[in-house]
Amino acid sequence: MPIFIETDNSDRNNKIYVATLAQGDADKAEAAIQRAIRAGIAKSNDFTTTKPTDAKALKALKGYVIIITLVSVKPDGADLQCNLEGIVVHYPRELTKDKKKGEKMVSTKFTGGAKANTRSAVVDAVEAATESMVKIALPRIKIYDDNLNAPTTP
Repeated sequence: MPIFIETDNSDRNNKIYVATLAQGDADKAEAAIQRAIRAGIAKSNDFTTTKPTDAKALKALKGYVIIITLVSVKPDGADLQCNLEGIVVHYPRELTKDKKKGEKMVSTKFTGGAKANTRSAVVDAVEAATESMVKIALPRIKIYDDNLNAPTTP
């Protein structure tokens, strides 16, 4: 059964892709992150972004979220350098001791960066960096999930 990866970034209060440093291109950059993650997932039979339609299965759904944040945008000669940070957390968010929703981390922080000198440099660089980060995140998730669901010996 494929491992579920949440890619819905529509909740403005709990964004999983954050590119506010892209200023006027923030929405486009966040869409580029989402597009790159979905494209990386689509290349593997081990993962899915499709939620079940059955209410019981949806309530029991477990998976992961790859949270990506644009952390810097800097000119680099004729190019624009963008750097991103990511973490992998459990889906759905879990309640903490004080009954607030929080993340249970699966991996330590990982980073990616790319340069671009096109008209939409920020969006292009963010998408390229995210593509490389997905190649880091998915194997980590697979290993973690395999270990989490491995049968235990008495």
